[in-house]
Amino acid sequence: MKPLIVLLLLMRLTFDGVYSFDIAGKPVNGWISLTVIFLTAFSVFGRRTSFLGLATLFSLSLVASAFYGANEWGMGTLDEAIRLISVLCFFYLAFNLSSALQLSQIRLILLTLAVFCGAIETYQIIASQGLFVGSVWRFAGLMAHPNSAALLYSIALLSVVEAIAARELTKSLAFAGIFILFALTFTLSLSGILTFAISLFALVVFSDVQRSSKVLAFLTAIIALAGLLLVPGVATRANLYANASVYLADDQTNSLVWRLSHWEKLLPFFYQHPFFGLGYGSTTTGYVTGDGLYPHNEYLRILVETGLVGFLLFVILVLSLLRQLSRKIRNKGNHRIARLSIAILLGMLLNAITENTFTYTLPMFLLAAMLASSLKSSESGELAMSRQPGLAL
Repeated sequence: MKPLIVLLLLMRLTFDGVYSFDIAGKPVNGWISLTVIFLTAFSVFGRRTSFLGLATLFSLSLVASAFYGANEWGMGTLDEAIRLISVLCFFYLAFNLSSALQLSQIRLILLTLAVFCGAIETYQIIASQGLFVGSVWRFAGLMAHPNSAALLYSIALLSVVEAIAARELTKSLAFAGIFILFALTFTLSLSGILTFAISLFALVVFSDVQRSSKVLAFLTAIIALAGLLLVPGVATRANLYANASVYLADDQTNSLVWRLSHWEKLLPFFYQHPFFGLGYGSTTTGYVTGDGLYPHNEYLRILVETGLVGFLLFVILVLSLLRQLSRKIRNKGNHRIARLSIAILLGMLLNAITENTFTYTLPMFLLAAMLASSLKSSESGELAMSRQPGLAL
């Protein structure tokens, strides 16, 4: 099953952006999501599991909400329901491995994906085949957008920093980390850089390694981040944000000003449908605001699409995950995967303030696999303890 997990991730990466193509009018990655759902349905067939009932209930609620929105916004709303259900199913596949993915295996997967994507990005840089936005060139490698590529690089880079803190840095890890940092730089994604910074801070806070190791990992990453801000393209984009009012006065805009304006268009829809929203996936169809653009704020998107009911369920889910991971970290033992997972989760929650994070399926798949490994190892540990003499409940 582990090779299948890796294959699905590699396929998801390969066909995310420049090499994407349609099958029967739908992107190939949509069919990969359906394959994940089919594999999950096949694997749970005839097996009694508490996950099946919860997942089925959650999935049906998503489909019902998407169909509700489809009445006004078209059947494209179902695409987002399929995407999120596939992430849930990927979590199930990773959780039900005979043995949980080990941290070394997770790190290898992350670095392989990031280096592969970075290699294509390097070619794009040489060939000047990027995205020209706001007087700067941005590059995404295999990913559909530089911001989604930056999120992938941030997650992979964080796993390298974790190895530094654990004093497990090797030459190959160091070279991979430097190359991924280079790739992250040329996405010119300020949100990606900030996500890495917040995730790094969370990793240091939750880490239980020696203080000297924490300081070493933290200083290494801070120096790298400071270097990023000196890169001309990154500095230009930062300057655009800092001088937003000037560009607005000149009847021009930057991505921050645009986001604020776009959010103002979306808010009235929440006021009109405060309890159940417009229907899941409605804002991704391009018809709600008429400009064909996504919300670029997942919290606002949840409010507009699912109302207060859906937003409350989302908050409960996130708090439950944070509670389980925090409880695992507080327990004695080696819980490095849990620490890395909670750091990445917090970083992605921050990223969701200004990005379409939950539509970045590959990073979501990676997070699902890491959460599954964290909770799987926790469950295995508790089961092993309960079987020891005098420890059974």
